[in-house]
Amino acid sequence: MVSLTLVAADGQDQPIGALSVTAPGTVIEKALNHGYDTMQALTLSVAIGKVHGLAVAEEARGQGLASVLMKRAWQVYDQLDYFLLYGSFETDRDLGAFYKGCGYTVHAPG
Repeated sequence: MVSLTLVAADGQDQPIGALSVTAPGTVIEKALNHGYDTMQALTLSVAIGKVHGLAVAEEARGQGLASVLMKRAWQVYDQLDYFLLYGSFETDRDLGAFYKGCGYTVHAPG
């Protein structure tokens, strides 16, 4: 699997949340730059996923949808034997507590 998009919908089937996970381009690029051959580097795309986007409509926030999307994404990747799902966020958004609550480790900036 190279990418996954999950969409949460309301009772009228309108999208109210979304999560996007893709292959870890930066990690693959760094592997190539550190001497891994192309096949080894591309193999990372079937072992590691990067959360590129997570959003919930303002009117739907506070209902736990973002947590459900994160949990479901990990369930999918875990079933595929991935060993890492990671992401990043802008420090001014103060999302550390949210991601910790989802079971992820949050590292200091940088």
